[in-house]
Amino acid sequence: MLGLEYLIYHERDLTKINKYLSNHPKILENKNIDGNNILMNLIKLYISLDENATDELEYLYNVIIQINNKFSEIIKADIDTYLNIIRDSEIPLKQHITKLINLLNGSYYVTLEELEEKYNISFNFSDDVVNAIYCFYTSSLERKDFTYQNVITIDDELTECMDDAIYLEKNKNGTYTLYVHIIDISAIVPYDSKVFNTAKKREESLYLLDRNIPMYPNYIGNDLCSLNMNHKKNVITLIVPVDNDFNIIEDKFSIVKGKIKIKKRLTYKEADDIIFNNNLGAISRMLENLYKISLKRRATNKSKELYREYEKIIVNKKHHASTKTNISAAANIVQEMMVLLNYLIATYFKENFYPFIYRNVSLPNTKEQRKQIKIYKKLSGNKIAVDKFLNRLRECYQEGQYISTPTYHNGLGFPCYSHISSPARRFADSFCEYLIHEFIFNNQIDDRNIYIWEERIKKLVPYLNERKRENELFIKEYNYLAAKKLIRKK
Repeated sequence: MLGLEYLIYHERDLTKINKYLSNHPKILENKNIDGNNILMNLIKLYISLDENATDELEYLYNVIIQINNKFSEIIKADIDTYLNIIRDSEIPLKQHITKLINLLNGSYYVTLEELEEKYNISFNFSDDVVNAIYCFYTSSLERKDFTYQNVITIDDELTECMDDAIYLEKNKNGTYTLYVHIIDISAIVPYDSKVFNTAKKREESLYLLDRNIPMYPNYIGNDLCSLNMNHKKNVITLIVPVDNDFNIIEDKFSIVKGKIKIKKRLTYKEADDIIFNNNLGAISRMLENLYKISLKRRATNKSKELYREYEKIIVNKKHHASTKTNISAAANIVQEMMVLLNYLIATYFKENFYPFIYRNVSLPNTKEQRKQIKIYKKLSGNKIAVDKFLNRLRECYQEGQYISTPTYHNGLGFPCYSHISSPARRFADSFCEYLIHEFIFNNQIDDRNIYIWEERIKKLVPYLNERKRENELFIKEYNYLAAKKLIRKK
């Protein structure tokens, strides 16, 4: 009890409060010497405040929402006890008190506008952002022409924003050349433009229960900057040699500006069918060889496989190819190619001492990870025990964060790592493309320019991490409200 009170009244951290509530399913059974539980005391404090104390009212209301979300059935069974606190107080029913009564009664509704204000999120794009898009200019000059390649995309059937593509070329001497193409957002969206800053504010595309909120307007994400079939598109291309045993030669890669035309769009299922049905066509042979490369990469990086298994248990990432790797050969290809891209480009910036945005993750050692996975599997038949165990793990687990210095990624087992592979869906990836242009393609490597970009990154990194945390809280509340049908139009 004291632990929760300390979090509420002293630390005032909603994320920590939420984790504490998850780990203490009987918290409302605990009473103080007056016979009140934590929710009763919060209600008394909340209704006693003046309606002008807006910040404190909003904070306490959010705490009460969290308790109500976790224990709604328990509260509903004893609702008169909680409502009598308000009735017996004889305090006039001001707006914030009526709002609380509606919440406890289950007749509480939230508008999209209220959620936008609370989380500083916009469900729609302003007219000036949408109109700005039509002034953008893109050029294919000074780009390597890869439009002759049988380039493919592999993604979910309903995906409209496709930002990565792959091609594997067989050389005359029996070796291969791998091409990983990423849509070049930075060649279309001007740096520091309204569209750029709107994407920065959002930080990422948000996948909600009944809708998605894209990072860029659909005309960019699903058209200009989507690798749609039979359209020439500007890309940033990673070129990597592969030996005749399907091993990647990591120290001989290059990064170039390119242009491509997608020849085939495949779903994971379609790609899997092609791989395993022994079709002798060119795309079939290419997919089979890409799969062999991915299996080699996977087999030689046990650290990554353990990390992916551990991460999938703790954080359910529904919109990530890694969730399909145990059942789909195509998902293995996509994951390994994107991990390779993120790792090698981060390596280039690290070795040349150029400013960049890197990734880091805090994990227990591999021995402890295996131990925790073993416990999880042993408990798998007991939902209550599993939930309690996972909530305890989540308190200690820190999901990946952006950092400004290259650091060993102890999940993937790489000396450094970054995000570049989803520039239409993550702002950090978009931003890294501007850095690729600045330091690789434009060769702007004088000390003054390096200093300018270092300062920009130092300011951006903490913002991205904080915005990510706010997005997660928003997604959780929105999905809860949407599932309960508690969202309405204003």
